[in-house]
Amino acid sequence: MSMKRNGNSVTKKIVGIAACIIVATMCLSCFAACGENTIASEEVDVDLSVLNSTMVYAKVYDIVTNPTAYLDKTIKAKGSYDTSYYSPTQKYYNYVVIQDATACCAQGLEFECSAANYPTRGTEIEIVGVFKSYEELGITYYYIQASTLTVNP
Repeated sequence: MSMKRNGNSVTKKIVGIAACIIVATMCLSCFAACGENTIASEEVDVDLSVLNSTMVYAKVYDIVTNPTAYLDKTIKAKGSYDTSYYSPTQKYYNYVVIQDATACCAQGLEFECSAANYPTRGTEIEIVGVFKSYEELGITYYYIQASTLTVNP
């Protein structure tokens, strides 16, 4: 009996790690005042910042798997800042990374803003912006055009 329990535990860990790796590779997702207009909180269509860690992760998963349902919606998200460089495009991409309830897995949402200086990686941030799409190298990607980026203490 205990052997089966340990096997299930190991399987769950492997599945969890595999899911994290897959999610990290799928990441598509500013310092204060990213640009044009500041969006009032009542105008936010999807406020991820008020959801508990289980629900926010589920909602972010839905955004990533059903992106067209969120196009042109204003999204508010909290998480840690990350960036990556992709050599085929010779560009850096910025993400707000949101952890799940157990902090074993994370999902990133790509964002853009006009900030001259982005925070350091791992800094807790909050962004507000409109969910949009773009095409690059023949593939459609989705991102948040952030109007504000706030560094959280």
